[in-house]
Formats: sequence, C-alpha cells, structure tokens
Amino acid sequence: MLQLVKQGDDKVFRRKAVESMVANAVQIRTEDVLSLDPLINEMKIDTAGRDAYQIKRAKQNLAEGDLSTAESALQRIGSNSEYYPEAALLKANASYRRGDVASAINTLEKSAPKVEQLLKKNDKIRNLIFLTLARMQFQKGNYKASYANYLKIDKSNAVWLQSTTEQALTQIMSGDNVGAAGNMFSLHTDYFKKAYAPETYVIRSVGYLNLCQYGDAASALVDLSRRYGKMLEQLQAFKAQNKDQTAYYNLVKEWFSNTDQAEVKGVPRSYIVELARHPSFMSLQKQINSFEDELQKFSSIANAIPAREQSIRKTMAQLRTEISANRSKKINEIQVDYSEKRLASLDLELQIAATAPKKIEKMKTLAAARMAPEKEKFKAAAAGVLQKRYAEALTTLNAILEQKDVLAYEIYSGAGEHLRYQMAGGKANDRNPAAALTPEEQKSYKWKFRGEVWEDEVGHYRSSLTNVCPDQIAKNTGGK
Repeated sequence: MLQLVKQGDDKVFRRKAVESMVANAVQIRTEDVLSLDPLINEMKIDTAGRDAYQIKRAKQNLAEGDLSTAESALQRIGSNSEYYPEAALLKANASYRRGDVASAINTLEKSAPKVEQLLKKNDKIRNLIFLTLARMQFQKGNYKASYANYLKIDKSNAVWLQSTTEQALTQIMSGDNVGAAGNMFSLHTDYFKKAYAPETYVIRSVGYLNLCQYGDAASALVDLSRRYGKMLEQLQAFKAQNKDQTAYYNLVKEWFSNTDQAEVKGVPRSYIVELARHPSFMSLQKQINSFEDELQKFSSIANAIPAREQSIRKTMAQLRTEISANRSKKINEIQVDYSEKRLASLDLELQIAATAPKKIEKMKTLAAARMAPEKEKFKAAAAGVLQKRYAEALTTLNAILEQKDVLAYEIYSGAGEHLRYQMAGGKANDRNPAAALTPEEQKSYKWKFRGEVWEDEVGHYRSSLTNVCPDQIAKNTGGK
C-alpha cells in the first residue's frame, strides 16, 4: 500500500490508503512511520483517537532519540485507552533517558492500578512495567517497594527467573538475608534443574555469609563450581571453534527442532534457552516466523481447494435435480430461474478452482522471491544478536566463577574470625531478619522443606537459618 500511495496519482485513493494504514496501525512496522508521517502532514489527516499509530510513532521517535516528539505522541493517549499501559511504559522510558528517574517512577506508579485492571497477569507489557518499576525503585534505594513489584512478575514470563534473582539482591540490600538465601535455595532444587542461573549461587552464598553461616556459604560455592565449571569449558570450546555468526543461529535452530536435547554441539540446553529468550532475538525471530506463516497460507489455501471442488459438485448435482423436478411439474418458475443462476455461478467457481492451484503456486513463488532478501536480512541480524549475547553471557559466567575465589576468601576469613571470637568466650544471639521485608505472621506459613518446591510460593521462601554473627559483624550486614 505504501508503494501504491507513493507511485499513484489518484488523490482520493491515496488518502483512503493512508487513512486505512493509520486506522490499522497495529499491523504496520514501526519504521513505516517514517514514510507515513510526511503523507499524513501533506494530506492533513487527523490522527486523534488512533492510539495504535501514536504508539508506533512514539517507538520510532524513541529509537531515533527524539524524546520530545515521542512524549508528545504519548500525551494523546488517555487513561481509558487499551494502549494506556504501553504508553505509560514508553513515557517512563523517555523520562529515564532524560535522567529524570523520579518522574519515570511516578509515571509507572500512577499507571499501576490501571495496568492491573486492564491486563492479565501473564501479559507481556504488564510484566515489563512492574519489572521496570522494580528496577528503578531499587536504583533509588526504595527496596521495600522494589521487592513488592518484583513479586508481581508472572512465572510464565521469560524474565521471571531474572526478576527473582534481582528480587533476592533487593532482599540482600535491605538486610533480609534469610529471605534471599531461602529464595535462591528454592531455585537450586530439581524443579529448576534445567534453568541457567549461575549468579543465584553467589547471591545465596552472600546471604549465608551475612548470616555468618559459613559452612552453607562455602557449600553454595562448591555447587556453583560443580554445575558451571565444566559448562564454562564447553562454552569456550564452542566459541573458539565458531567465528561465523551463522553458527549461533543454527545452534538455536537445531535445538528448537528437538527441544528434548540436553546438549547441541556441546552447548548445554540451559544456555541455549538463555540465548533464545533474549528480547532482541525473539523480536527478530518473530519477523522471520511471519514470513514462514505467510508462505504457509498459500499452501493451506491450495490444500483446501479439492474439498471445495467436491462440495461445489455436490451442490450442483442437487440443484440440477431440483430444477428437473420443478420443470417436469411446471411449477415454481421463479425458483427454477434462481436455481439456474446459482448453478451458473457455481460452474464458474468450479472453473476457477480448476486453475487455482497453478496460480496459487505462482503467487507463492513470487512471494517467496520477494520475501527472501528480507528474511535473510532478519536472519543475519538475529545471528549477530545471538553471537553477541553468547559472548556477553560467557564473559559474565567467567567473571562469576572468578569472583567465587574472592568470596571463598571472605568466607574462610570470616569463619576464622568467628571461631576466634567464640573461643574467646564471645556469644551471638539469634536475630530476626530485617523487618522491612519480613512477611506478616498471619499471612505466612512455616513447614520443613522436604525436597518439594511449590511453584506458587517461589519468591516467598525463607531460610530457617538465623543470623549468628557477633554484634559488630551484625551491624555491618543489616542483621541486627
């Protein structure tokens, strides 16, 4: 339609085409705004009430760094619009990029009640709003509010595991080491054995260290080495052998062809999932899938033709019988005339159906040729994202395993100091964790962990270990 609008001479048609694209903006690409905006201005088309188009416009403006124009587009979307939650998220993003974190937080906090009212718990935008809000509140040191918003991330969302890890960091910063250690422990049970989360072992170890539970802290680091030490070697070997970015796309593609595989080319399943769940890759792969879906529609139509031909022939036979019966009785001439016209129409449809398969195949070939360059472009971009993501995650894993040695030194040093304190007659009383994030007694339950994790309760688990640090150490860890 864009090509026709640019090349056509019919002003009425061009205007209707632009109005149609604005009205159905949910179907257009964000970058199409660059072509449509000049046409809208030229034709003086009113975009009031076209919230989907304002969202696309704001996204394009944000991509270009034009924050003012983006905010102007978002201001047109009212609180009763179905696009209000996404508009609030984009507006907060613009404020954050200006350096105004307080305004960004205020925008999201103000939208939160409406977001919970309009969107289901598993909605992508809803989860992104609460994740963004939790991160901003963490940045401002409001750990209690941050913790509460992390708990709103739905477990079906791709960012849930990451958000749970960040939630534990919030608990560490607030001094709730019991909560942080308990939640990270729940992620290390068999229920999550296929997940990739090396940093959770470090957080768990830090939680134990802050409680002066040195044996458990050291044990968490041993588990980290056992699970991820070999994996690091596997990942480094694959990276050394594969310099071409296409190898990373093929790696993910091969795993998707059979998701029961524990490894693909020496790379563990959990790491491949970590690569594939990245939003940048998912967005590009969605575009690639749309090309495949479009080609599949041609095949679906062609496959439906034989059944349609059979149905037409059956109907035509019934009509011929009816016409013959009515003529022999010389009655209902009006019905006979109608039936004959319908018979002629079906005969024409049958002729079209006979030639349709070849025409559809030709259209499919033309469509495939048209989409091939675009598809390859998206594949190359997706491969580049995966290669970059692979390298970044590998660097992070290597850093985590290196930090293990530093943390181990802190653990053994603290254990020695603690032992000397006790030998000198010092005592440490059990302390409750920080009150800020401690659940209310009437709203919580306590039971012994027997190897079973309840999915609904993940994020709320707490360790039964208590803070046994000497007074001076307790002051430094927020445990008093």
